[in-house]
Amino acid sequence: MKLGLVTKLIISVNVLIVIVSVIWPGLVYVEMPLRVSSLAAGAWWEVLTAMWVHAPFYGWGVLHITFNMMTLAVFGKFVENEIGVARYLALYFGAGLTASLFFIAEAFIRAGVFGRDEMLNVDVMGASGAVCGVVGAFAVFAPRAPLYLMFIPFPIKALTAVWGLVMVSAVLMLTSTADIIAHSAHLGGALTGLLCGWRWRKVNR
Repeated sequence: MKLGLVTKLIISVNVLIVIVSVIWPGLVYVEMPLRVSSLAAGAWWEVLTAMWVHAPFYGWGVLHITFNMMTLAVFGKFVENEIGVARYLALYFGAGLTASLFFIAEAFIRAGVFGRDEMLNVDVMGASGAVCGVVGAFAVFAPRAPLYLMFIPFPIKALTAVWGLVMVSAVLMLTSTADIIAHSAHLGGALTGLLCGWRWRKVNR
């Protein structure tokens, strides 16, 4: 199965923004990441632009964009073919937006309840939330598809793997003190994918 047009376009735009970030880092890394403090100050576009920018293209930043786009390529071609262009776009942007909203909620709760004001100034970036949405939808349409995950030497059914992602993300969101991974964003994206998948699978029957 070949990559669909929308999946190709999404990957191309992400790669293009990486190139722009190397040439013009001030524009990309100042204006595009989601930062709750700047969002509260009026930078509303960050809830949408954050899903298009990845960590600087050196060190682990190479893995950030590479892993996200490889995952999108693997699962996106199936999901795009299954639900069509319009729903696929709604899924991708909806999951990305929900991922941002989940992180915003987490940041306000951690700052307001636990006094972790630094969460309001963390830069959140990456397509992970949107990609988790695509993977979540895939798991609904192909729940028994075997997936091979890192560090696990045997296949896991797709729906089981996604529910595992949901549970692990929820636990780490509540317990982790490291800010390098936005677990709440992964949780929001995956739940959006599951909900959209169930809704559209029911309609298609």
